[in-house]
Amino acid sequence: MILLLGKTSQIGSILEKLLKENFKLLLPSSLECNFLKSNVIKKYILKNKPKLIINCSAYTNVELAEHEKKKCKIINVDAVRSIAEAAKSVGAWVIHYSTDYVFNGKKRTPYKECDRVFPLNYYGKTKLWSEGQLKSVDCNYSIIRTSWILSKKYNSFSSKIISRLSNFKKISVVVDQFGTPNSAKFIAKKTYQIACKILKNPKKKYKGLFHLSSTGITNWFNLAIIILKKRGVDISNYKIQKIYTRSLNSSVKRPLYSKLNSNLIKKTFNIKLVHFKKLIKEFY
Repeated sequence: MILLLGKTSQIGSILEKLLKENFKLLLPSSLECNFLKSNVIKKYILKNKPKLIINCSAYTNVELAEHEKKKCKIINVDAVRSIAEAAKSVGAWVIHYSTDYVFNGKKRTPYKECDRVFPLNYYGKTKLWSEGQLKSVDCNYSIIRTSWILSKKYNSFSSKIISRLSNFKKISVVVDQFGTPNSAKFIAKKTYQIACKILKNPKKKYKGLFHLSSTGITNWFNLAIIILKKRGVDISNYKIQKIYTRSLNSSVKRPLYSKLNSNLIKKTFNIKLVHFKKLIKEFY
């Protein structure tokens, strides 16, 4: 039995469709597993005793996190500790997502799992602390750090671009933040493969911290151009200008480089990675 937390999230909504074909799923509502009430989550896990818990829930609004620190910490840190403690009690394995925002972006080669962490904003700090909760409780866990999640769901990067062009005929896109785009579908599919391996044979080597990302690297400006061209937009009819992070009206710092090295997860779980350009249609 698998407990899927965050079934309405970008990754969670896709994972639900993949998992329900072959596994019995627990899909609690936000009331049954209220992430603002850690004891509620713990009681739910202790009662239902799942074999695997996949946590797709998180506080992800990077800007707002600076102003809602208490709420962000409760969801991203306190709730994760409760999940870890309950999982250890019932012998469940936990798959938990983390982020490239645990790094400061000063490297210029892909980040490995062993690289020094130094989050620049509060959201990144809470995700790093969430990793620490799993490690300190020492339940069976697989932490998956990923980056630049895009999908057709919600207010996506692609939809923002199209909307802006439609209304104003011009957009400004950051050119100095480098990383690798990942579709929610890609991350969900790889998580499904990882979950299957853990359930079939929960090996010791599956426990730990892993980076999961498609291959290739780009910046947000170039990604916007690629997406628009793929959508058949004649960009010569619009004004698309480059903008630098320092000129943004934001008090939140973000890493300028956050490409992840995924060799460890590729080798450990024998999964195939693809170039992000092959996933473009999954971004919009």
